[in-house]
Amino acid sequence: MGWMQTGTNPDFDGDWAGSGSKANFKSSLKIKDPEGKPILYDNVEDGQQSWDLVPPGSTLEWEVDTDGHSDRVALKLAYFDMDLFVTKFNLVLDGLSASQKKRFEEGDQVIVDEVTDKTMVQSGGIERLMVDLWSDIRSTGDDGKLEGEILIDPSWQKTVYFFNAHYGYEGDAESASNFSKAAWGTVEAVGWAALAVGVALALVFSGGAAAGVFFAISTGAMVIELGKFGNKLIAIGYGPATENKYGDQFPMLGFNHGYSFFVDTPQEEASTFKEWQDLLSDDNIALIDKANIAVTMIGTTKIVIGGGLLLLLIHGIKKRRG
Repeated sequence: MGWMQTGTNPDFDGDWAGSGSKANFKSSLKIKDPEGKPILYDNVEDGQQSWDLVPPGSTLEWEVDTDGHSDRVALKLAYFDMDLFVTKFNLVLDGLSASQKKRFEEGDQVIVDEVTDKTMVQSGGIERLMVDLWSDIRSTGDDGKLEGEILIDPSWQKTVYFFNAHYGYEGDAESASNFSKAAWGTVEAVGWAALAVGVALALVFSGGAAAGVFFAISTGAMVIELGKFGNKLIAIGYGPATENKYGDQFPMLGFNHGYSFFVDTPQEEASTFKEWQDLLSDDNIALIDKANIAVTMIGTTKIVIGGGLLLLLIHGIKKRRG
């Protein structure tokens, strides 16, 4: 398998933790459809690959290399709960007064802030919207390599998924204390991550998400933007990294190789967006249309796409964190 991502990505990993010898990391994610045929990725942005459509029943084939010697890696598959977000977004719009709805239509920044803040709170926060589907910490072989497969179950939600391969930990701290596998990359890093997330999100998004400014966004663009956002949050969640057990330096956030993809089929994509639309009341769809939030044409049906809601989400998170 050829490597798709190699080394560090400053936008996701940060600067090097020290000035000594440097560690390295390689990864690949290949996707095969239910018939075993390869699905080529559609986009590469900020060094990360994304797929616009991956049908249920496909297989993820991942491989990593921890610089040619045995070490541990963290692997994670997560998804964005679009159903929950749209449902709560609809409830928040339902609660707006007539005057608030008028201000929302006009793109008033204060009311847009209130809508996004309430949607986030009622959803349970970004921690609830970003759902971990599978994660594991494994050791690579003596040659540094490890591979595996994940089957995309047809029952999984039709939405954007994130696969993250992470190599990084505080090796110097572990050697000086009783450090357990269970403690690595868990809640001990939450306080530190809270301080860093505002700055980190600024690295991911530059403009275009200001209140009242929305643009048409395709499924592919949604996968790219939400993929960068989701993989940044995953990277921060692991906490700081220093050096590996061989004394080689990690980037400050470790190596974070992220991949994203939208699970659906061309035949069912329109119905998936229709399901999202059905979570919104007719009055709120009209309200969104008046506010010029992104809509798209799929076939002959006008469907409210998640892109406009995504921009609201991003704006709300940036405001709350930063």
